Amino acid sequence: MRNAMTGWVTLLIAFSLFLLVYSSCRSNGVEPAADAREYRLEQRTHSFPRGSKKYEGTVAVFPDGREVEHGPWTTWYQSGGKCQQGEMWFGKDHGMRRGWWSSGVPLFESLYEKGSQVGRFREWDEGGNLIHESIPTIDAVWLVTSWWPNGLKRECGAYRKVSVEGSDELTPIGRHQWWDSEGQVTKVGEYNNAGNKIGIWWEYAENGAVVSQKEYNNKGELIREEKRSHEEE
Repeated sequence: MRNAMTGWVTLLIAFSLFLLVYSSCRSNGVEPAADAREYRLEQRTHSFPRGSKKYEGTVAVFPDGREVEHGPWTTWYQSGGKCQQGEMWFGKDHGMRRGWWSSGVPLFESLYEKGSQVGRFREWDEGGNLIHESIPTIDAVWLVTSWWPNGLKRECGAYRKVSVEGSDELTPIGRHQWWDSEGQVTKVGEYNNAGNKIGIWWEYAENGAVVSQKEYNNKGELIREEKRSHEEE
């Protein structure tokens, strides 16, 4: 039986860095100009070395020659399948952004408003199974759920988006729970608003028996640990 992956770093990679991985098939954007009052729109197209289309979109061209992605855009895989599609607002993601696996199966979708992610983020595996969903709530808190490919829940908990040295990071908060691929709970615990483990954390065996009980203080320091033996039923 497979054990559930328990690190919040896994979700951070899936949620915060996922779009960067699949942006490799798209042309680099330009920082938005400070004065966007005077510009003209032009179409831009880029191709792969063998001639198939790679990118198509509109840019805002300013009097000094600067170009900023502005308007709808689409990218393709070299095989010809659609890779990503979305819209830009002076160099920032705006509206719904979607991606596809090279097979044509949906890969992700996310909603933006002038560069800020404001709507639900969803991710699918190559088989078309929904494996990740993040829903924004208030105070930059996101409710995050992930699933195993068989549809059973894998992890559930809340994360707060915080800015660290100019980049967004996700900090786990509140109660979190993990399951294995057969639906058995493997771990339950709680984080405080600083992202530290607090209180009692429980770990379970495949048969549901408690195998570990750990207690943390508000600084996330382990202050007590109790391990229990168990027998397979």
